[in-house]
Amino acid sequence: SRSSDLKLLLGIMVDFQEEILDDPMTSGMGKFLTEADVGYIDDEDIARCSRQLLDPPPHNTAYFNAQLVAVKNYYHNISDGLIDLETHVIDQTYTLSENMQEYALSDGHITKLFLETINTSKDDILSYVANYNSDEFIIVVFHAGLGQDIGSGGFDPTIFDIHSAYIDQEMLTDYNENPELPEFNILQNNSIIIGGKTISDGIILPETLNMIYYDVIEDVFIIDFVNNNELEDLFCDIQYGMTGLFSYLLGFRLGFPPMHSTANIAPVTR
Repeated sequence: SRSSDLKLLLGIMVDFQEEILDDPMTSGMGKFLTEADVGYIDDEDIARCSRQLLDPPPHNTAYFNAQLVAVKNYYHNISDGLIDLETHVIDQTYTLSENMQEYALSDGHITKLFLETINTSKDDILSYVANYNSDEFIIVVFHAGLGQDIGSGGFDPTIFDIHSAYIDQEMLTDYNENPELPEFNILQNNSIIIGGKTISDGIILPETLNMIYYDVIEDVFIIDFVNNNELEDLFCDIQYGMTGLFSYLLGFRLGFPPMHSTANIAPVTR
């Protein structure tokens, strides 16, 4: 089957047009984090967490390959070695044409992020997948910024962070049929065609799910009623990794059914 033929996880890093001013409805400035700045409250030297940090920057090629290896190891272990994937991250960051918010407006705009990434990096993709059949690799796009996947269940000010997604052929078809979205020559017959390779799915993930690196954590987890002497390291226990979400999305490609009802799940995670 197509899912059992998968051999390679190919990572691609993309960032956005740099924001001159911090957009309060997105996390970050459109670029990957290079250092773990977790200090908070401008006029006080209080760390969100001075202990162990999850998925610490720099978020570079080595970091994203470690994310791929974590998922590779997970599936290798649970399949008793039957699923044995190779990993590679293209050692370059591609800058997309618009600000982060523009790719978060709808499922179609998230698909646009995937299409623009492939279109921008297609020559490099082809150099790495030349010896693979179309069904033997999947492209994982890692974008700068926080994913719109974790919340407290309450107020979320950064509503234009980008949802993570398994891009499937249905989403590509929906994109192709939407006249309001820009055309890409690589999208043909509801699949992506580059250099003789057919790409009909892929994954979009952020650089991190860990809010501790962004000011939004203080808005989502309110500190107004916390005593000043209890603020130090307050957020150490509010950290999230990506392996679970990544494994979940990759499971669609591997043919595993979701072990929960998807009736109330946003279409981008189908």
